[in-house]
Amino acid sequence: MGEPVIEIDSLKFSYVRTVNVLDIESINIFRGDKVVLIGPNGSGKSTLIRILMGFLPNYSGDVYVLGYRPETLPTRYRVRIGYTPESPTLPKDVAARDYLNLVADIRGDRGYRDVVQYLRIEEVMDKRLSELSMGFKRRVMIAASLIGEPEIIFMDEPFTNIDIESRFYIEYALSRLLEGSTYLISTHSLPFTISSKGILLLQGRLVAVLDDVVGGFKAWLRFGNERVVVDSEEEVLKLLDDGYRLEHMECNSIYRIFKDYFMGK
Repeated sequence: MGEPVIEIDSLKFSYVRTVNVLDIESINIFRGDKVVLIGPNGSGKSTLIRILMGFLPNYSGDVYVLGYRPETLPTRYRVRIGYTPESPTLPKDVAARDYLNLVADIRGDRGYRDVVQYLRIEEVMDKRLSELSMGFKRRVMIAASLIGEPEIIFMDEPFTNIDIESRFYIEYALSRLLEGSTYLISTHSLPFTISSKGILLLQGRLVAVLDDVVGGFKAWLRFGNERVVVDSEEEVLKLLDDGYRLEHMECNSIYRIFKDYFMGK
């Protein structure tokens, strides 16, 4: 298993002195882990990711990313980290291609072609970012976090406020790209083909950690009056390419997984 790439010990953080937003005893995340960070609104998921990115240095306890405190991470290590914030923050008057080329200039262009292909963003590469739908903006942001094959990828609610087909392409890309990289994804539902460690936060506290959490998958697609149900992402890709429209997609709810966990305690 080796040394952890993310280490957290006795972490406490508060925006005001009297209330701890986070109070986490210990978390170790190892190279190649696919980690789903879940919890209701206000549980501290985004705050934890921002601490790990070095944006919130005023915490107590020990936090290390690639062996460094996040706020002191050298540039040569910082470019080995990909990040997708919850809200799209993209320059308006820049084409998607120019934006991603800039990212590639900084981090390297390893995996560039595969990222564009798997996320299905070829058709918008020459459009200005301000002209894109929310789903395509999210896909471009995620592409930026994956280009260069970073060692660690932090994603804060990457599936929020997007259409179902964008969600499918994002999940498919995450399940196929950067097999050896480490993901930490805050989300309410489990990416369907990633074997994951699940971390549950409630009111800023670590409640449970589960290993080898796997999401199930089923999808409903329609072409005219014909409706089909499939249980393979490869079948969905083929049908989308044939002109079918994705209507509905079900993955195992990670809340249900943790509910089963607590009921079994």
